[in-house]
Amino acid sequence: MNRLLYQKILLISLFLLNCSWLFSPKSVLKAVAQTIPPARAATGTYTLIEVKGEVFLHKLGDANIKPASANSELNPGDLIIVTKRATATIRCADGRNWTLPEGISGVFNGCQVLRNNDPRVPNPRSPINCNSPFIISPRNTGILDSQTKIRWNPVSGTKRYTVKVWGTSGIMWETEVSAPEVIYTGKPLQAGEDYLVFVKDDSTYLTEGETAKFWMLDAQKAQEVREKITALTKENLSPEAFALAKANIYSSYSLFADAISTLEAALAKGNKTTAVYLMLGALYEQVGLKPLSETYYRAQSRT
Repeated sequence: MNRLLYQKILLISLFLLNCSWLFSPKSVLKAVAQTIPPARAATGTYTLIEVKGEVFLHKLGDANIKPASANSELNPGDLIIVTKRATATIRCADGRNWTLPEGISGVFNGCQVLRNNDPRVPNPRSPINCNSPFIISPRNTGILDSQTKIRWNPVSGTKRYTVKVWGTSGIMWETEVSAPEVIYTGKPLQAGEDYLVFVKDDSTYLTEGETAKFWMLDAQKAQEVREKITALTKENLSPEAFALAKANIYSSYSLFADAISTLEAALAKGNKTTAVYLMLGALYEQVGLKPLSETYYRAQSRT
């Protein structure tokens, strides 16, 4: 898989070099978020209804960037590239029209995500309250390790958080912590089972708490992932290419939390490239955290 990824990166890089007049060298879209498998919203559609001038579409999961055309259906994570003097308009799932700015945009940069009932696709609250302890991880994701790290948005002034994990049999674990993260140490989570994590702060502002769904990957697929990661470590890849390829393996199994953790670790080590920022933006879109996805999309425009 890593060899295929390398070939995709090379093809995209060659394409963008030929079109380098469209973008500044620091904004070249390489390696990129196309390595995440496409996910569709469970309700509503997003359509590119108008295209004027040179506009390009990068479908999530596609190795190629292609000229965009009107009436193209869009999915979460797709990227639209609007060149100078060009315009493009998206019909959002809620019926509103959004005219894209010049540059690179994700579908959700200007469209609100609609609610759905499928636990395996994003189902964010609308809108996410940035003053609440919304779940960052695990959120709409598979996990490999039963002792997963639970992270959430810190709430100013909060001294204690209540954290609970539910399974099909009821509450699996409950604890109170002062930091906005904790390692799950309750009953072993079962492969293939779905779970719900709940976090509530100690303020009077929020009374219901925040929840997110996640699941343990089944044993066979978990073994496949570990074998692919082991094989990847034997390849002579640069730190950035290794991080992107590893995140690609995780995301292809819907292990979005692991993919995000891998790329955020790469950023912490100094691999602050457009490809890493864009893939993180697409991953956070994937799990339904628009505020965080926009943070990374904005960051990539400054690289």
